[in-house]
Amino acid sequence: MLAGLLDDAALFPPGNAEMRRAVPDHRRYGASWYGRLVGPFVIPDARLEELAPEVGEGPAGSSFELSVIVTGGLDALESTLEATGVGWRMAGVEIPLGGHEGAPERARRAVRLLQQRRGIHAFVEVPPGREHEDVLDALEGTGIDAKLRTGGLVAEAFPADRDVARFLVACVERRIAFKCTAGLHAAVRHRSADEGFERQGFVNLILASHAALHRSTVSEVTAFLAEQDEATVVGALQALGDEALAETRQCFRSFGTCSVEEPVVDLLRLGLLEAPAPQEPGST
Repeated sequence: MLAGLLDDAALFPPGNAEMRRAVPDHRRYGASWYGRLVGPFVIPDARLEELAPEVGEGPAGSSFELSVIVTGGLDALESTLEATGVGWRMAGVEIPLGGHEGAPERARRAVRLLQQRRGIHAFVEVPPGREHEDVLDALEGTGIDAKLRTGGLVAEAFPADRDVARFLVACVERRIAFKCTAGLHAAVRHRSADEGFERQGFVNLILASHAALHRSTVSEVTAFLAEQDEATVVGALQALGDEALAETRQCFRSFGTCSVEEPVVDLLRLGLLEAPAPQEPGST
């Protein structure tokens, strides 16, 4: 259910971790008991050179798995795909399309560039709102996944629940897998006490994705996103079963989080994850 769910976006707001701290932290997460939950290290293309001296200090033979965000637009995509470095491997790229105007054509251009390269897992970030369907049409059947921004630092960055539900349903109808990013600080939907924002819960998103897979209406999918009762959300997830969860994770691949430990702590608190018992001294 949880393998590879947490993409390490420590460099991004609101975490804004320094590279010299984020790199060893990522290695520590990967070596921990919950290491299977941890996905790639997310980094903007403009900071790849900054990464080199940090990963060079890691254990011999270790390799950083990166998901690189192409910040320079499609003109920078080709050069980003050619980027290489010692101690790290580009496992994926994430491509923001910018605003609505011209987004479908930019998506088609991204597809053409990406299909010339194999072995790179690509996500195209769709604009928010109903206009995303034209972009998803451009991705359909290409093997390229979609990305949705579910929050940010201002209220306007948080999409309406119904728009998120439409995105999930539209992706499922086109057999497009997706990831989400931003604003997903807890397992269950809640109102942030310090900011007052309504934040999506990543377990709510798993449930909503499962509902979309099973041909629920947009209104039904929206209801899963809006549920804030922890017992209800946890019970619904536990009721799905392993096969249904595995099917859902083929669709909902991962989400970016500026804190890997925060979601782990929340999963432990809710009983959805269990830490191994500490070993006695001298035990094997």
